[in-house]
Amino acid sequence: MDEHNFRQEVRTITADLQRLAAVGQTHAREVAVRMFSRMDATTHPLEFGIACRRGCSYCCHYHVYVTATEAFALAELVGKLEPSGKSQVEKQLEENFRAVSSMTVDQHIHTNVRCAFLSNAGECMAYEVRPSACRSHHATDVNSCKVTFEDTRSPLQNAMKADLKMASTIFVLAQEMAHIEAGFDDKRYELTAAVREARANPASFKRYKAGKRAFPSVRDVTEPNARDSEKGRD
Repeated sequence: MDEHNFRQEVRTITADLQRLAAVGQTHAREVAVRMFSRMDATTHPLEFGIACRRGCSYCCHYHVYVTATEAFALAELVGKLEPSGKSQVEKQLEENFRAVSSMTVDQHIHTNVRCAFLSNAGECMAYEVRPSACRSHHATDVNSCKVTFEDTRSPLQNAMKADLKMASTIFVLAQEMAHIEAGFDDKRYELTAAVREARANPASFKRYKAGKRAFPSVRDVTEPNARDSEKGRD
């Protein structure tokens, strides 16, 4: 993506966010789907040669940061799942929240915590609105995924495709800049705590639109200039 197209993507996402502010939180899923469809159109052609397959869920136990927009989209999705799926997600969200509440960020990063949106069949129940961190993450060799799952302190890093990683990173940066230009909360929050608060606290969306911390009770939060990784283990 050249500079012109990057700026155009920032403007498009900014417009999407402004529409979301106008119509309300219940349209977060719609905005996320539209935003991610453009990301997918660019990244999908670059995915040849990756080891990721349906049902492979090693990375679905990683520590993940999400934007407030992504958290609102996931929260909306929970309410639209069929009853058994909704019950499973709600239960797992609460179990995860209790499990990680006493952990430091480093402890969480190096602990396998099953994603609340991972089905019993090992598939993502939030696939259409899975966060940009999840969309960006991939591996060219599943062995590294197995190793870091079994040994969460392993120094082994996933081998990634440079072109795919770069394309994904550009979209993440465009998303970040759009939040800044729209005047919305541009921080990233730990997924479980953010989705939980997005569902429980109606004031979150008002804070988000005002550029304040959408989820003030979430302790695990990153500033825009302090991010090295959105998902995974360091």
